Amino acid sequence: MQKRKKTTTATTFRHSSTSRGRGHIEEEERQLIHSVFEFGDKSVEEVMTPRTEIVAVPNTASVRETCDLMIETKHSRLPVFANRSTTSRA
Repeated sequence: MQKRKKTTTATTFRHSSTSRGRGHIEEEERQLIHSVFEFGDKSVEEVMTPRTEIVAVPNTASVRETCDLMIETKHSRLPVFANRSTTSRA
C-alpha cells in the first residue's frame, strides 16, 4: 500500500494556479478554492454578526417595507422574525 502525502494549503494554491494556467479549471473555481482556505484562517468572531447588529424584518412587513429596508441597509438577504424573540422564520 502506497503512503499518501499530506496536502498543504500552499500545495493546493500552487495546484489551483497551475491548473488554471493549463485550462483545467476556470478562474471562478480557482478563486473559490482560494477563498475556502482563506476562510479557514478566520475566527468565528471575524465572520459572525452579533445578534444586536442583525438587520431583520418582521413577518408582518409588506414587500414594499422589506424592499425599502434592503435598499436602506444595502443587504440582499434579511432574516424574517415572527416576533421580537430569537425565533427566526426564514
